[in-house]
Amino acid sequence: MAKPHVIEGTTEEIVKLLQDGAFAGRKARVIFEPDEEDFTNKLPDPPNAISEPGHLEQLLLEGLASPAREMTAADWQELQQRAQSRIESNVS
Repeated sequence: MAKPHVIEGTTEEIVKLLQDGAFAGRKARVIFEPDEEDFTNKLPDPPNAISEPGHLEQLLLEGLASPAREMTAADWQELQQRAQSRIESNVS
């Protein structure tokens, strides 16, 4: 099996190589590496993210230990109102 070629450079440099016919007709894989200006580096962590496996297990056990009952239409309506309220408070 042929060894893959690794080409490093800016997007402009690589596009120029490809436009000039380098590697024409060959399969290519592109990997973009983040840099200091990459906006994804500045995104906050998602709210309520569970990063510790022990925390997830604790939440699952709490849920299993809670009383089980079928949700009523009123329960669903209350849940929907709470969710809508959270969405509206996060938007403003």
